[in-house]
Amino acid sequence: MSSNGTDTSDTYKVLLVDDDRDQRLLTWDVICMNAGPCVVRDAASSEEALAMLTGRVGDGPYDADVVYVDIEMPGMSGLNLLQEVRRDPHLNDTTVFVVSGSTDEGGRRLARQLGADGFITKSSDVGRMMLDLRETFGRWQRRAGRHDEIHREGAYT
Repeated sequence: MSSNGTDTSDTYKVLLVDDDRDQRLLTWDVICMNAGPCVVRDAASSEEALAMLTGRVGDGPYDADVVYVDIEMPGMSGLNLLQEVRRDPHLNDTTVFVVSGSTDEGGRRLARQLGADGFITKSSDVGRMMLDLRETFGRWQRRAGRHDEIHREGAYT
């Protein structure tokens, strides 16, 4: 069930990884407003996210459809998490979007080389971030063969 009690059988499962609580909350809101029906779980570190994905915590592995991970975090970086996901045969087909406040092209290139499915620039401009998330998520939906309409009304699920 999602946070509002609706059936989750046709929802996207999203894992949001960022050490900045305010950024996690903002991104969570933007994802829920733009991604269609979804269940979002969050982790404050790459280590916590990896434990969730592999089932070392919780009620077994969290089978995320999409992982949004910040590049720069204390401890294991988002790029290191991406490498671990790509190495694990049970996780390597998970869609991973890398999120960064930096516009450095070198970081984007490295993320692509490591197997990122997309790159989203963090922004204090919520409209810009919504557009980036909507475009990136829409590309993933098309590649994954999911043609659900992306919600634009801002309805939370």
